[in-house]
Order: sequence, then structure tokens, then C-alpha cells
Amino acid sequence: MDSAELLNGLKNFYNKRQCSEVSPGAYSFTPGLEPTYWASSYPALLYSLTGLLDSFSAEDKKQWLNYLRDGQDGDLGFFKEPINKENQPKGPTHQAEDLLWHGSTFIIGAMHVLGGKPRYPFYIVSEYKNPGKMEEWIEGLNWDNPWKAGNWTYDMGCIMGSDYEITGDKKNLSAMDEFFSWHDKNTDENTGWWNPNGESPLYMQQFGGYHSLMVYWMFGREVPDPEKMILSSLSLQSDNGSYMEHGCCGDMDVIDTVVTLSRQYDICHKEVKSSVELFYPYLMKLLDPEGGFIGLHDALHIDLGWKLHEGKIGRADPCSTYFRTYTLALINEILELEWLNEVNWKHMDGFCHGRRPDLLLK
Repeated sequence: MDSAELLNGLKNFYNKRQCSEVSPGAYSFTPGLEPTYWASSYPALLYSLTGLLDSFSAEDKKQWLNYLRDGQDGDLGFFKEPINKENQPKGPTHQAEDLLWHGSTFIIGAMHVLGGKPRYPFYIVSEYKNPGKMEEWIEGLNWDNPWKAGNWTYDMGCIMGSDYEITGDKKNLSAMDEFFSWHDKNTDENTGWWNPNGESPLYMQQFGGYHSLMVYWMFGREVPDPEKMILSSLSLQSDNGSYMEHGCCGDMDVIDTVVTLSRQYDICHKEVKSSVELFYPYLMKLLDPEGGFIGLHDALHIDLGWKLHEGKIGRADPCSTYFRTYTLALINEILELEWLNEVNWKHMDGFCHGRRPDLLLK
């Protein structure tokens, strides 16, 4: 494979999900399903990451951006996704509210790379701007499951930052000072992650903590325990190269953590390179013959249990494709793979997934 083959496969994969009869910017998670704003964000993020977005005309990007912006609800700031009693997430882990918060963070990122931002503020975060409310909210999260709690802290940081870009309200920044004050004081002395109850398995700490780590990068904050974070993350690697085989999310969480922190703080280079060299062959086996990347060979990737984001077992889906390609970009920073020389990688610099520390954006 060469870089042109990879990029063509990625384009063909997303093209099959484009719903041009709705809008040039509308995409479904799986062909035949209704388009969603969240699913429509993944191709924009991937095309930006790989440099493919540069081939789109200014008018195409404008229409894509307007499609996403028109989907925002002006009351709370979320997006008017087609959620109803038949297709909304149900169960003890995820609910529709999770979908609205988490999905918004990816849509914000898509708008950013398309050259715009949400039309309305995110009024949903207004109460957390009051003194003491952010810390109270963090303390009230379910820290028995730091993986879930970390997703919430990421959502809060991303949306609070995006709201600040729209409103310029300095209370947002004061609230985030509380956010970082709590996190700086509550890292686990053994793992470097956030485990205030002291009983959660490492993989939950890591996969949740990575989301909080991204918020540190979004706001340009110094990370409390980078070496502990790297070494504990590397310990999750299994013999086949993956990181406990939790799919595209877990692998990306670890790779972004170790590669970015290693470069940011100039530490643990040998350990990170050895781990990445073991992971790389595993990743390349996950390329779908029809383009894109799969999450796992024998499992179904479902974004928060939402039926409109239900893929096919053992086949590529929009989320896994973006996450796995992002992971490949990170690996390339360490291994400098010759076959990827023609890819014009471009990392995110906004309040959303994929943000790297400023020193790595140059």
C-alpha cells in the first residue's frame, strides 16, 4: 500500500455514506440510515487530518458548515439529532443526554476545520460558570467508573471552551480554573490518572483520563504527572500489540497519550517507540478491504448505543475510521513511515478531539 491508495480508500468509504439529497454536508453512519450531524462531522475531521479537505472548494465547505450550523438548537446549544423513543440509547451506561453532549464536541471540531463555529452559545454550561459549581459538578460524577467520568469532563471542557469562543465570557475561564485546580490535586500517585475512589482498574483510569488530558491540551495547561501517565498506559499493551483490545477508542487513547506526552515533555522515548513498533502491525490488519478502518474484527462499534450510529460487525465505520487514521498519524510521528510521506497531516488546534499541545502544531 502507498499513501495514495490509503487516501482513496478513505474517500471512497465516506462517499458511500454521503446523503447529498439532504445536503452536500450530510452523512449517515451506515448506508441506508438517516444522516446525523455527528456522523457528518467524522469525514470533515478526517479530511482535515489528512489534508484532503484542501481539495474541497470554498463553496462546498461553506455548505457543509451551514448544514451543521443549521442543526443547532438555539435554546441549549445542542444539535437537533433525530432521537426518538425507538432509537435513543437505553441502559445503565449511556443515555440520550450523553449523546447530545459528546456528539456536540465532534460537531464543534468539524465546524472549526470547515472555518466556522456554532451559531449559538452553549447555554447548557451557564450554571457551571458560577463560583464553586464546576468543582461541585466534578465531585458529583460517578468516579466508580472513571472512564465514564472522563468522557463527561472532556465534554465539559470542550463545550466550555467553544462557548467562550462565541461569547468571550471570562466566567468560562474562571470555571476552567476550578476544573484544572481539582484535576491537579487529584491524580493517583501510582498511575498519574484520576481515580479519586482508589478502586478502579487501570484501563478505566486511562481511557477516562485521556479525555481529561485532551482538555489540558485545549487550554494550554501543564500536565500533572506525564511520566506516570505514559508508563501506566504502556503497561496496558497485550501480546498482539493492542491495548486490552477495547477497540479503536482504547488504542487511540493510549497512543495519543504516550506519543504526545513523550514529545511534549521529552521523556520515555525508547519505551514509547518499542510499544508503537509492536502496535503498528496490529493496526494495519484492521484496514477494511473496501476502505476505512474497523474497530474490532469480532465486535460491533456502536456510538453510545445509538441505533442511528450502529455499524456492521467486523467492518469499517465512520468513527473507527477517523480514530484509527488519527492513530496512524501519531504512529508516523515516531516511526516516520516512508509510505506515508505524501500525506499532508494537519492536527487540530481547536476546542475538540484531536487537539495537540501548541509546540506540536508547528
